[in-house]
Amino acid sequence: MDRHPLYEEDFHAWTEAQATALRRLAATLQPAPNDLDLVAVAEEIESVGWSERAAAESHLRQVFVHLIKIASSPLAPAVKHWGKEIVGFHNEFLGRFTPSMAQRIDCDLVWARAVREAAAALEADGEALRPGLPTACPFAIVDIAVETFSVADGLARIAMATDGGAPDA
Repeated sequence: MDRHPLYEEDFHAWTEAQATALRRLAATLQPAPNDLDLVAVAEEIESVGWSERAAAESHLRQVFVHLIKIASSPLAPAVKHWGKEIVGFHNEFLGRFTPSMAQRIDCDLVWARAVREAAAALEADGEALRPGLPTACPFAIVDIAVETFSVADGLARIAMATDGGAPDA
């Protein structure tokens, strides 16, 4: 049996579509055959999609955290390590991201959490956030959800959003 094309193209959208279809079916079948709990099955399928989106958001947050740390402390001994981490987290993000997530990921919220996390990490090392760091996310999801995204591009975007400054890197 062939899989639904949406399953291969956008797993997150597929989970939402399947959950909706199961809920519709549950509304028409009373009782469901073999005591099948279609509503609970729909919720479980939907939660798999939510988990995938949460994983993508987590990797995105880590990309932002490491970019913020480099932008804030460009002479830190860990800069090369942070850059390597950005590449890894970005690859993980791309592996989880699907087109339907673009409308559902709140970049401003992910950015705000990343700023808070980066601030705590920098403070632990006696450093501080870069002055003028934007409070709103300087990236659109389409800027990041591409194979060509680079650390230099990310730092340039942050620099431009930070008081209109020039890139540091």
